[in-house]
This record gives sequence, C-alpha cells and structure tokens, in this order.
Amino acid sequence: MLPQVFEEMASRDSSSWYYTGKRAALVASLKKARIIPSKVVDIGCGTGANIEIFDGISGPDVSYIGIEPRPMIWKAAGRRNARLIMKDFNDVASAELGSSADLVMMIDVLEHIDENSGLRAARRLLADNGSLLITVPAYDCLWGKSDIDSRHLRRYSPHRLNQALERNGFKIIYLNHYFAFAFLPLLILSFFQRRRRSGDGRGYFGPSGFDWLLVPVVKAEAFLSRWLKLPCGTGLVCVARKV
Repeated sequence: MLPQVFEEMASRDSSSWYYTGKRAALVASLKKARIIPSKVVDIGCGTGANIEIFDGISGPDVSYIGIEPRPMIWKAAGRRNARLIMKDFNDVASAELGSSADLVMMIDVLEHIDENSGLRAARRLLADNGSLLITVPAYDCLWGKSDIDSRHLRRYSPHRLNQALERNGFKIIYLNHYFAFAFLPLLILSFFQRRRRSGDGRGYFGPSGFDWLLVPVVKAEAFLSRWLKLPCGTGLVCVARKV
C-alpha cells in the first residue's frame, strides 16, 4: 500500500463516509449473525479504531487484540482491555493471545495476501466454533486505480470468497454486499482507469467534502442490509464459522 494511502487512512478512519459506512456494515453483519464476542482479534487492525463497533454489541469491556506489522497511531490505547501486537500475524502464536478468540477480524486484508495461508492463520487463532468477520473488495470488473495504489492482488465474487473459505475450514453463515450505491459510479470510473498503472494514493477514500452527504446514505444502507440482500456493491462483508 502506498504511504499516502496509510496517511489518509490514519487521518480519516474515524470520520470519513468510507469507514463510517464499512463499520456500520460490520455491526449489521454481527447483529444479523447474532455474534456477541467477548474476545476479538483484529488482523491488520491499522489504528485499532475498529474497536468502536463493539461498544453497541459486546460493551466497552470487550477484549480486543490488534495485530499490525506497521507502526501506526494506536487509537485504542485508552481502552482498558485493548492491546497491540506489532508483528506479522503469521508469526503470532496462540499463546500470545492468552486464550483463543471467539471472533477474528480480517477487514480489507485478504486481498493483499496469500488467501490460503492467511485464512489458515486466522483459523488457528480461533476457538472451536469461533467466527471470522471479513471484508474484501468485490468483482474484477471494478478493478482500478485504488486497487493498484493499495497493492491488491485480487477482487472477489461471492463464489470465489465462498470457495476460499470452505477450502480452509470455514462455513459462511452471513454474506452480503456493501456500498451498493457506489457500484455503478465505480464501474464507470474503473473502466476509464483500467490502463493507468499507478497513482499518488491521494483521495483514496473519496473527497472529504462529501462526508456530510454520504454518511447518512451508507448508514441507511447498512441498516437495510440486516433485512435485505443487496444485489451488488463495491465490497463483500461476510461472517463465517470455523468448522
């Protein structure tokens, strides 16, 4: 991932429509799947701001362990039961967690790594019958500049994601799209960007001036996704059970 993308992520991950909408989709997914975790491991946690989603699910005392190899501002530092392990998640031993997690998160991680080794590592950190919460970018037809800047290796269809999960010991219990409203604009944008090799990484999460307009849209979409199967979207959100 380009350094500029990291900088923008750290500065806007608590305010941008992109992260607000994604976290709303994560909350909706956990509620739909009736997952109330007490111990969470967040692989590729970034700043640790994802801990916010559990305030209305598990409460403020949820045990949250973030795993992140790159030094970033740790925004969960003030939480009593939050801690950071700064290393590659493949090198994290189960003993370092104290006990197995009942929820492992991989939020925008799988598209960057070898999917088989990544999912096996996540499974190793989970307790029996534990759950995996995952988001990935959707559909090859949306491949564009943002994928290149982020060093993505692939995008996923629902079928491809299901195959990867089943192959590595998981069974999907909830799967839906998110950011359905952005599918057509991104499809058109990606078409014109397809031949562009790279960019400077700026504006990865969209112009900040539109946050006031888009935040209500993405929150409403996430709310509806608890009852509706969205027909398309720029990403997939999934809850899968360890089997």
